[in-house]
Amino acid sequence: MDDAETAEDIRFLTTDEVVSLHREAIHRYSPSESLNIINLTALESAVSQPQASWGGNYLYESLVEMAAAYLIGLVQNHAFENGNKRVGFAAASIFLRMNGFQLTLTEEEAIDLTLKVAKGESDREAVTEALQKTTKEIGALPPS
Repeated sequence: MDDAETAEDIRFLTTDEVVSLHREAIHRYSPSESLNIINLTALESAVSQPQASWGGNYLYESLVEMAAAYLIGLVQNHAFENGNKRVGFAAASIFLRMNGFQLTLTEEEAIDLTLKVAKGESDREAVTEALQKTTKEIGALPPS
């Protein structure tokens, strides 16, 4: 998991998929909360960030770094009226799962990490390290 795979091998989330994750999380955990997107540009930026490249190389060198970019970008860009922390963690987890890895954090660890990101108490390096320590390979999901 040290180096990111080729562009053809990595399955990234789309903006529509993240919106669906958000809708599912709101319906499951807090159905009375708003589903509104308050900043579409911020959402698109957060979703595209893990795919950023320069000179044909990804800026994030591993899948875990890319997952951290989803978590940080979606939580801190605050694109949705509610549920930004939930969708940020879900996107990081689903991205890893789509690419053959699974997070093994406990619910308490996931909440703690996500709250630290939301409060600006965890930088990218710390988030990546936390995810790296709690990620195991399980095999990629078949393409949908």
